[in-house]
Amino acid sequence: DAYVQYMAGSSSGSASADQCINMHQGFFVVVDGTGTKATFTNAMRTNTAGSGFRGEPRPAYPLVNLIVADAKGLSDVSVIELGRQENTGARKMNLSTGNGRIYLRHAGDDYAILFRDEVKDYQALQFEAAEDGVYTLRWNTANAVFSSLKLIDNITGVNYDMLANDSYTFEAKTSDYKSRFKIVIGECTGIEEETADFHSFAFFDGNDWIVTGQGQLDLVDVLGRTVCSERLTSDQNRVNFSGMVPGVYVLRVSDNNNVKVQKIVLRQ
Repeated sequence: DAYVQYMAGSSSGSASADQCINMHQGFFVVVDGTGTKATFTNAMRTNTAGSGFRGEPRPAYPLVNLIVADAKGLSDVSVIELGRQENTGARKMNLSTGNGRIYLRHAGDDYAILFRDEVKDYQALQFEAAEDGVYTLRWNTANAVFSSLKLIDNITGVNYDMLANDSYTFEAKTSDYKSRFKIVIGECTGIEEETADFHSFAFFDGNDWIVTGQGQLDLVDVLGRTVCSERLTSDQNRVNFSGMVPGVYVLRVSDNNNVKVQKIVLRQ
C-alpha cells in the first residue's frame, strides 16, 4: 500500500495529501503525548474537495446498513454495498467500545464495509459477544427497492423478514460460534439517478402524509411495483394512503432530473 502525509500548514504544492479524507479511505492520526485529542465534526465535511481515492463520482449502489447494540446502547456497524465491480472494501478493525461486534465475511477476510459485485444470493454476517447478554441488531437500506431481504439466525433457526421489521433482539454468549447470521438478498431495483436525495421530505400527520415538493409522486412496494401515483403541484402536499396494505414502501418524487426517495412504513 502507498501512504502520503498530511502536514498542518503545508503549502498546496507540497508532496502531501489533499487535506481531505474521502469515503472508505483508511487513515492514521498521530498526535503528541500531552493528551491532545483529534476531533472530527460535521462542519469539516465537504462535497467540493478533490478525491485522491475514488476518482470520479459513481452511481448510488444499493446499500444494507447493519448496526448491533449491547444492553448499554453501545454499537458496532457494518455496511454491504451491492452491484459494484470491485469485490473489496474496508477491512474490519476492532475499534468498537461495545460488547457486540459484527463484520462481513468474504473470501476468508473480515470486512466492516464490503463491496459485492453480486446483487442477489446471501451474505455471511459474523457476530462476536465480548460478554454474555442481550443484543439488538438493527438495519436500514438505501438506494434501491429490495424485493426481499431475510435474516437467518444460524443458532436459533429464526428466519426474519428484514423488510417488514427494522430490528432483531437476541441472546448471545461468548462461547457461541462467530458465523451467527446469514442475510439472504433478493433482487433489487436500483435508483440510477445520481442526483437522488435520500433525506426525509415526508412525514405522517394524523391520517395523511405531508409530502414536501412538486413533481411526480410514486409509492413503490417491496416487490418494486408502483402501487400509487399522483402529481404534486404544491410546495406541501397532503396525501392519503389509507387504502394500501400495511408494510414498508418507498416514496419517490421526481421532477425533471431531480429525484427524492424516502422509505416509509404504512400501518393499520
